[in-house]
Amino acid sequence: MASGFAHELNQPLAAIRHYAEGCRIRLERSDSQHALLPILEQIGQQAQRGAESIVNLRRWASKTPQHESAKPLLLRPLVEHLLKLMQIEQQYPQCRLTLAIPAQSQLYSQATLLEQVLTNILSNSLQAGAQHIFLRQETNQHQQRLIIEDDGGGLSAEQLALPFVPFRSTKQEGLGLGLVICQKLLKSQDCDLTLENYVAPSQRQGLRVTLHFPVIQKETRHGADTSGR
Repeated sequence: MASGFAHELNQPLAAIRHYAEGCRIRLERSDSQHALLPILEQIGQQAQRGAESIVNLRRWASKTPQHESAKPLLLRPLVEHLLKLMQIEQQYPQCRLTLAIPAQSQLYSQATLLEQVLTNILSNSLQAGAQHIFLRQETNQHQQRLIIEDDGGGLSAEQLALPFVPFRSTKQEGLGLGLVICQKLLKSQDCDLTLENYVAPSQRQGLRVTLHFPVIQKETRHGADTSGR
């Protein structure tokens, strides 16, 4: 199924990207300040993002971990850009978002993969009726963690016992694949995802989702330092 989707969607996504880029180039030649230029650029960027999502779908279907696309990412700008794309402030004005992520903080991952995972987790929280979503980062010698906490009611004991079983969903029209895909995408990069209920500061029951990432290896004068320091 994953290969079929990839095959069918890659060509139209590439065509959208090329048409948008062609229009942008021709329009820029006649008017470098035209109001449609930024829009055409955004169309091209989103088509490229869709193509990268297809690559991640192939990773999800693969049994072999693939690390070549992971790299250090500036985390806060990525999250802020994603929140704008999701239009959370406009679509869910009752929900307050808090980012406890330093401006220059980095995370070792693949940008589109991380966006896919965060989009799914945030959408779940919002659809569960969360009034506050809190994102924070923790780092120690061995691991980096991105933690998403909400006050949307949490999960039942049964759901927590088997959170990554496909085709089980609490949503009326849900397929029960979101968390399954997220976990396998992360594992393809030697990362992981864990879930636990907790009590939010508002005393409402909530869910804590923790994304676990490897520590970024720092370069030394004589090559890569793999000690984790």
